[in-house]
Amino acid sequence: QQQIDQTIRQICQLNQEHPIYNNSGSQSPLLLVFAGDGFERLNVSHSISYLGDSPLTKKKRRPQEGVMFLHWNGPNKPWFTNGLNTKYWKPYAPPGFQPIPNLHKIKQKKMTMMKQRKRKG
Repeated sequence: QQQIDQTIRQICQLNQEHPIYNNSGSQSPLLLVFAGDGFERLNVSHSISYLGDSPLTKKKRRPQEGVMFLHWNGPNKPWFTNGLNTKYWKPYAPPGFQPIPNLHKIKQKKMTMMKQRKRKG
């Protein structure tokens, strides 16, 4: 376990010195550690990101023909009530699945209400 932690830290340090990956958080070093060299780089036309909303783009995202990997960046995951692009996720949802409340949105709403109260009072 300590060896895994040390390896992940080394990969992160290497990336700071020689940027290999960006904007992927901890996913890239974890994949490198656990998959090793047992992975292939996929053509970008095989995937689509930002199905869960993005501050980078306001246009609607739709998977094109041939896309195999769907990624919901952002807070609007399809398994939440009021999630985005749910029609692409529903065929893969567990049988009988019911959407769950989006706790991120609930927290944002509470914070907004608290700020409004402070301004008034």
